[in-house]
Amino acid sequence: MPTQTKMLTNFTKFLASEGRDVTLSQFSPETVRAFIVDQQEKHLSPFTVQSKVRALKAFSSWLLAERYTSDNALNNVKLPKAPVKLIEPLTTDEMVSLEHLMKKDDRLDTVEDALARHKRRGAMLKSTEDSAVARVMDYELRKSLTPRQEQVLELRLQQYSESEIAAVLGITQESVSNLVIHIRVKAAETGGISHLHRLG
Repeated sequence: MPTQTKMLTNFTKFLASEGRDVTLSQFSPETVRAFIVDQQEKHLSPFTVQSKVRALKAFSSWLLAERYTSDNALNNVKLPKAPVKLIEPLTTDEMVSLEHLMKKDDRLDTVEDALARHKRRGAMLKSTEDSAVARVMDYELRKSLTPRQEQVLELRLQQYSESEIAAVLGITQESVSNLVIHIRVKAAETGGISHLHRLG
């Protein structure tokens, strides 16, 4: 619950900064949407904003369950979307152009210089290709995940513990553990292995 309490504290600070009363009447879709815009304008990670909205939605469900409210006010509030960014690797021609720009002068190379340059170019291309392949595999992994698995992965990558993820998402720690296992299996299947060591 400490994580959810922190998220709710952020919301109440937002209300106070807007000159609004901190009451249940302010807990509405319109106010939460204004809060989302405020958080996005602060250039927070889209996944952090999603976590805050999830905590508010969980709180709204709790209010209904405890009969503080007669309906779930945030039931129809959708989570803000998080972009998927795929960085294009440099082409061979772009790498060659960069290499020419890095040359200090136009003197003729010795055979050893030419061989060393060729090895460097090959290593640069290999490195670029390897990182491009890793990005594609990570992208394939993310495409294969369910929305809930994606949420767990993002929170885990932000160093949230399984108990904190359970609190933020309003699910049990056992469910989180099972989701992490499924993510690891899909990562192994798709080759999206760059995040495996951070899943714990």
